[in-house]
Amino acid sequence: MPILSVGDLAQSWDNNQVWRQHWHKTASPTVTASGFWLDLSMSAGTPKYNPYVGNALEFTPLVGASNNGINCGLGGDSYILRYAIGGGGVGSGIWPGNALLLDYVGFYPLVDMDSTDVQIMDNTNYATRYTSGMRLMVVTTIPQTAPSPTEVRLTYEASDGTQAVTRFWINAMNVAGNINVFSSVTGAGSGFACPFVPLVFGTLDVQKVINIEVTGSSGGFCALVLVKPILEVPVYDTITTYELDLPRNRIPPFVPNGAYLNHIVCPITNGTVSGISRGHIVFARN
Repeated sequence: MPILSVGDLAQSWDNNQVWRQHWHKTASPTVTASGFWLDLSMSAGTPKYNPYVGNALEFTPLVGASNNGINCGLGGDSYILRYAIGGGGVGSGIWPGNALLLDYVGFYPLVDMDSTDVQIMDNTNYATRYTSGMRLMVVTTIPQTAPSPTEVRLTYEASDGTQAVTRFWINAMNVAGNINVFSSVTGAGSGFACPFVPLVFGTLDVQKVINIEVTGSSGGFCALVLVKPILEVPVYDTITTYELDLPRNRIPPFVPNGAYLNHIVCPITNGTVSGISRGHIVFARN
């Protein structure tokens, strides 16, 4: 049964239907330029490293449990009551920066960035954790070899059944754990700031990927990852923890059963070193 009001959240708290979960990433991927995002699910620590292993181009569901993703801990659907994120002091090289808490729904592994053929995705095992509000991002599973942008054509299906083809440029980073960032224009430095694939006008989300075509060989592999953004938060420095008491500050974000939670981060500075990221979330359910 969903939680519908702050009173329901208070009752959940009174009934001890809450779960407090800490995470502690002991390292992080590094970025070589500002405006690039990194994937904390690919870093060491708790929750455990996510290698994006699966059959090539076959949708592989991600389900959170135990140490797979930040553990919601309750079973059933939840809401976030409290949230905190920060670094570990002067050694936390990726902060300050902007963080996005995501539900990693699943991924298509081993997209060949060296092939200019149309690569068709296998959606046999497609997960249906969400029916709307999906967004798409690409995570580099092994280092790319091309430093210059590469144009891509991607066919996807939105949650209303509409199929669309979007064309955009991937800036191929050469460090594992970096997220290939996207632009609708040509050239390095031309607006490479968004971790999500730009969508075609008239579509609001990505339900599943149909195929992808890399128009210029760039080498390496990447994974197409379907994610649901849960919460966006800034971290202002390497020491001060950013905290939210959700019922007071914002509407508590919804977290469905089986969510696989982790963060992507956009550091402010170039050449950040690997560092510590840690925090906690308090979940509640009705």
